[in-house]
Amino acid sequence: SYCNHIYNQSIIDNQSNMATVHPLSLSTVKQRYPCLFQQYTLLSVRDGDGMDESDDDMADLLGIGGSNEAQTIDSSTGLRTIIMNNNFSAPLDDNKGCPMAVESDANKFAMFLWKMLSASESGSIGGDACRQFDVLNSALDDILGLSTNIAKFEHLLGWTAAAANHQLEALLYRGDPDRNRSLFKAVGDQWKKVFEANENTSFVSEELRSFANWQCGHFQQLLKQAKKEYGEYANYTFNFVKKPRVKKAGVPGISAAVAAVTPPPAAVSAGTASTFTIIVTKQSKDSKLGIGITQEGGRAKVTFISPDSLFVGTELTLGMTVERINGRNVTTGQEAVTLLKSIEGQAVLAVSTAPAAADGGVAPAAAASSNNANANQKENAAEVSEETRPWEEDDFMPVTKAGKQKSPNVIRSELQKYIDQCKADGSRTQTNIIEEMGVNNNTFRRYMNPKTYKDQWSAVQNGTYWAAARLLAKVKFESEMAKKMAKKSGAKRKTAAGDDNAAKKAKSGNENPAASSVASASFPSKTAKEEALDLINRINAVAGVSDNDVYDTCPQLVAKIKTFLTRDGMTKANLLRAFGNINSNSLGRFLLGKEQDQCASVTYIAAYIFFEKLRILEGKPKTNARLKNEVEQPVGFSLVKRRGGYIKFLP
Repeated sequence: SYCNHIYNQSIIDNQSNMATVHPLSLSTVKQRYPCLFQQYTLLSVRDGDGMDESDDDMADLLGIGGSNEAQTIDSSTGLRTIIMNNNFSAPLDDNKGCPMAVESDANKFAMFLWKMLSASESGSIGGDACRQFDVLNSALDDILGLSTNIAKFEHLLGWTAAAANHQLEALLYRGDPDRNRSLFKAVGDQWKKVFEANENTSFVSEELRSFANWQCGHFQQLLKQAKKEYGEYANYTFNFVKKPRVKKAGVPGISAAVAAVTPPPAAVSAGTASTFTIIVTKQSKDSKLGIGITQEGGRAKVTFISPDSLFVGTELTLGMTVERINGRNVTTGQEAVTLLKSIEGQAVLAVSTAPAAADGGVAPAAAASSNNANANQKENAAEVSEETRPWEEDDFMPVTKAGKQKSPNVIRSELQKYIDQCKADGSRTQTNIIEEMGVNNNTFRRYMNPKTYKDQWSAVQNGTYWAAARLLAKVKFESEMAKKMAKKSGAKRKTAAGDDNAAKKAKSGNENPAASSVASASFPSKTAKEEALDLINRINAVAGVSDNDVYDTCPQLVAKIKTFLTRDGMTKANLLRAFGNINSNSLGRFLLGKEQDQCASVTYIAAYIFFEKLRILEGKPKTNARLKNEVEQPVGFSLVKRRGGYIKFLP
């Protein structure tokens, strides 16, 4: 199914005995997609130049014919049908349950394009990024040359499905940001046109249109996540829904998930609310809608919308009130959630926005409710904080400040940071943390390895995601409560101490009891931040460390950096200056690197020198791992990036 594991069976297992549909032939690609065929030719020739000699060696070893027999050549074009282990002639499996029929142009085009993206991964990350861009850009050029809207719709769907499910790691990490933004904008603009055209003529089914909207949302989320994973330069957007600048007559913007607007009210005015209908389709009762609804002020309010929600791309926004579901009135959040869970097929939601006051402020009822809520919150802050433990609820969902569900990558990062902090201060071990979460070691390791999941959102099926989210919420709550208690008790101790000092001074004949406290306040002790800066200065003052030989692996230095940042008063900005004012993006990429793929980074040598000086300053001996590295790498680890990949060193 394209909806969850689109390529697990449809692409990876293309050689299944049940496959009956043939993929796009190279002669068809040459005729219908000339730009894409040109890129295929380049990949085929490149693969042939690098593989013929090794094929002959392998053939001699196996006692078979040479490269002509070892490789399958297409008779009509003379090109290879297998490139980088991607078989372009293998039959397609039947992707049952997916709106994209296996024999459709959308599916065949998606499969062919996905394999070309995989076949592009045949060298350095930068080279892979260039090849992936050329493949996607060429495919878009061919799509623009199609004559009918339905053909453009299906091929745009194939383009988006292939790109979203491939993940485009090299392109997003090392691709030219300006070229990438131009490409993504061009694809988004084409989606706006075909979605708008379909609103007028309905040339595709509602099911396929809803599925296309979901795929666009999936790709949109992938691009949003790129900034977090690869740095500020990978700041991409994907706008595929055309929205009017001024919302009139309550008509929502063009959206694949909005099927009707009933009734179209007048523009929102003083004291009135805008009400409209949104329709989405649930494949089964177990399908997740991806929204949260809670009761606020006697009404069912939308409190969060997850990135993979069926409502992504619709007019549904946070704070809206759900009035009716499939014609049934709802008044509580629990009632709305229960009703939505029971639906299979179409879910019709009548939602409304909050009424506005005449002067542009909050409506009187809302203002009164807000004032009362604020008053109650102040009066009962202690009671609420003690009683509210959302992680213990069955429907708990980890959300960001914006109300969106936290991604598996975010939870993984927060959990690793917590584990590193516990190791650094000796408060807990990783084994102890795993035991509290109630997951086994294998499940934990699979979740903590981001390479386990092609689509990061598949990791929500791993129990570690939810166990970690609950643990982190609990730790955050307990930390905040401890700070509040410490603040209160600290204020009491300070007041008591002040009274005692004043009394002592008065008894000793001091004419001004406040004099000592004033003098003391004039010379405060060093803050944690000042102590951290002082430590950095003392570390950098250590001499005698070579700047040519590195005896720590990248992963070992990453661990040291994370541990060092947990020290009181230590900030990433201070550490960047300590490393010689290196760029924050360089540090970010180094921390995200795997094995030795960041060996050429300026952060690598800077971090090694810094922590070697720290070891000398603290008078600590070399660890067993360090001694082992010196034996295995007598001249230190390589600081040069190798063409076509990196040499793997075990930590």
